[in-house]
Amino acid sequence: MKTKLDNCVLLDGDILRETIFKDYPHGECKREEKLDIIIKMCLEYLHEGRHVIATFVSPKFSERKKVWEAVEGKQRTFMEVHVQASFQTCSERDVKGLYSRAKQGDDIKLAGLTEPYEESDQVEVRCDTEQLSVKDCVNMILEAIP
Repeated sequence: MKTKLDNCVLLDGDILRETIFKDYPHGECKREEKLDIIIKMCLEYLHEGRHVIATFVSPKFSERKKVWEAVEGKQRTFMEVHVQASFQTCSERDVKGLYSRAKQGDDIKLAGLTEPYEESDQVEVRCDTEQLSVKDCVNMILEAIP
């Protein structure tokens, strides 16, 4: 049985940071250049008729708007998913140790903690991970894919 996921490609921020962007600094520096590369990758997959799931922390509304404009301008659908969790919950789930390092004073750039996060009011799917299971969040996202 074919599912919506059979036609999806995942662009994971952590994987891209370790591969394509390994020589780029983390944080604000070169963010615009990296975003342009990600948009080109998304458009190529969309041109092939695939759904793209891009998992990135995008703290600025202007960045999300730029992606939306690039995708919608190509007769594609852009769907913003906001995965929501409190600082406390993120700290408890901190598998990379970034929150504990930031609390200890290391120069770590974290949206919502050391950098501002501009929340959008135009989110198609909002997953409150303190209230919903991973399975519930995945189902919400899949149901929203046209």
